[in-house]
Amino acid sequence: KIKIGNMKNLLVVLFVGLSAGLFAQDRTVAGETFPAKLDVKGTKLVFNGAGLREKYTLDLYVAALYLPKQTTDANKVINGNEIQAINIKIVSNKVTREKFNETVKEGFAKVTEGKATSTQISKFTGFFSAAIKKG
Repeated sequence: KIKIGNMKNLLVVLFVGLSAGLFAQDRTVAGETFPAKLDVKGTKLVFNGAGLREKYTLDLYVAALYLPKQTTDANKVINGNEIQAINIKIVSNKVTREKFNETVKEGFAKVTEGKATSTQISKFTGFFSAAIKKG
């Protein structure tokens, strides 16, 4: 005989087990797949969210944010001192390194209201020094 209490426990275990599997799965955003976890310099990071950058209905790139722990608090992400990573996948041949870096500079000027120094902007755009290619 199967007791009702045991059946409830079994259902809870199955649900938790299946849920854990879902959370460990890769994430697909705008047709691009991102891993659920990354290892950056020995620090385990988890997928926190992603978004598609469009301009004039043209899909340009998809970017995913990775953090040590998921959060919905933008202030923690912006002001945090923990390791973070952004995985960017170019989806258009129209995106070049020069255009991408110019867009980043414009974004800094807009978002920081001119408070970002040229040194800070150059340091950030330095991460994108290699040629950009689709995929």
